[in-house]
Amino acid sequence: MRRLTAVVILAFSVTVLTVSGYFSTTEGIISAYAIPYDAFRSLLRMGAAYLLSVLFSVVYGYVMYANRATEKILQPLLDILQSVPILGFFPFAILLFVAISPIKAFGWEFASVFLIFTSMAWNMTFGVYDSLREMPAELVDAAGVYGLAGWKRFRGLLFPTMIPKLVYNSMLSWAGGWYFLIPAEYIITAQSGGTVLPGIGSLLYFAASAGNIVLLLEGFFLLVAIIVLMDIFIWRPLSSWAEKFRYEFTIEEGHQLPKGRYVFPIRTYFEWFPTLPKTRNTVSKIYEYVVGKANLVGHRMAEFIKRTAKYWKAAGIAAGLILAVLLVVAAVEASFTIYTFITQSGRANASILPLALGLSLLRLVIAYLISIAIALPLAVLATGSGRVNRYVMPAAEIIASVPATAIFPLLVVALIGITHGLDIPAILLLVTGMLWYLFFNIAAGLKSIPSELKDAAHGYGLRGWLYVKRVMLPSIFPSLMTGSITAFGGGWNALIVSEYVPSLTGGKPYSVIGLGSLIDKASYASPENMGLLVLSLVTMVATVVIINRLFWRRMQSIAERKYKLEGVS
Repeated sequence: MRRLTAVVILAFSVTVLTVSGYFSTTEGIISAYAIPYDAFRSLLRMGAAYLLSVLFSVVYGYVMYANRATEKILQPLLDILQSVPILGFFPFAILLFVAISPIKAFGWEFASVFLIFTSMAWNMTFGVYDSLREMPAELVDAAGVYGLAGWKRFRGLLFPTMIPKLVYNSMLSWAGGWYFLIPAEYIITAQSGGTVLPGIGSLLYFAASAGNIVLLLEGFFLLVAIIVLMDIFIWRPLSSWAEKFRYEFTIEEGHQLPKGRYVFPIRTYFEWFPTLPKTRNTVSKIYEYVVGKANLVGHRMAEFIKRTAKYWKAAGIAAGLILAVLLVVAAVEASFTIYTFITQSGRANASILPLALGLSLLRLVIAYLISIAIALPLAVLATGSGRVNRYVMPAAEIIASVPATAIFPLLVVALIGITHGLDIPAILLLVTGMLWYLFFNIAAGLKSIPSELKDAAHGYGLRGWLYVKRVMLPSIFPSLMTGSITAFGGGWNALIVSEYVPSLTGGKPYSVIGLGSLIDKASYASPENMGLLVLSLVTMVATVVIINRLFWRRMQSIAERKYKLEGVS
């Protein structure tokens, strides 16, 4: 009976997706019937982009941590990459995947996955890197004493250290993928002459631009349902599991260490589905077999890398030189494009750049102050004791994943008559693009405060503001700096959707003066505006790098030097 039920559910799901796919792929027909298939296609793209992001973040973050010389190159490069909005990657995605692909449909798919990847990877990479940098020195020394090296060191020490922040930042990155799903699915194809990719992002954009409010709300509520289900069955179990890898100076009474040979909670994902115990056990055994083989491969790769270390060093130098040449070529090409643009037709647009930069930066600062005023008390509430925190964190995880960009046109229409302009709605949308980076990083910092430090503070009578000032704020300061850097990166990216909003009636779009608005106009207009796009992107990237170098990185260095938690020797 159980197998029959499973077969019926599977057959029904396949039928729904097949029928829905017919409406979604039939030219000119985008309707409510297409929503299930569109959502399925979007989930596939999101999943592929997420797996790539995990692989990239672990490798890139580890390389930055392991080699100080490489860190000086890779860290500024990561600052640049996270500051480039998703529209800035459009030409590269089209050239890399579409232009050279023999099958254009696959090229557009790969390009869309790549663009979603660019909205996920950087935040996760910062989380991995900061986790390794904040690792207590005595833990590293203990690993050396016990002879952990190569793959054993990575699997037994480094990767478990990454897990708490990697999980928290994965939730943020997945939310970022939803946030920029519309440009990744619809705009890249529609603005480049390709066939629009079936997806929930494409459907929402089509519904908003056509003024189809019913279809927009139907797609939005299905998206919210998917987000809630993912939170219940994926993110919430992962968050609970990640707490097992939180560093403690002492073992609390009753504290349970991670059990089992493997570090991924695959069995817990099937406990809620008791109707298929054989299937659950089979999947678990297959997973354990695959992980066992992966461990064997990891050991062999580590030994191979150790034996060929000098060749890898030479390959790294060669890759660095090639990258430097490519950057120089790109810089020359960008300079030529900007010069041609300014000298021929773009002088008027170029002259507005300082004002656009100043106004965008002002909106970002206001949004950041609002975000931190909300995120700090909310994180304290979510990680505290009592009944309230049981509801705050799950609600925050769900709300963070709901893309405000999907219904932002509706909010603009509702608020524009009150605010008499797009400035206030733009700041509100920027808050949605910055708030959760701060919240989850602060929450991770609060959860990483060792329990014995809290007990000592309470034993010495530290209460209220004194506890906040002397224990809580210094302890979370490194996480706050990480959250601030990624929040500003998310804010710069969110400018492209907050400063330029298409009309629901197909009329004149709403816009304000700013860098995001200039990038949007240059991307959506004719190809001769490529100079404006390049000039705006260069201005944005240069500003982000300067701010990060002169302010945020110095603050992060202070946080690591003065407020890094160390054990007692």
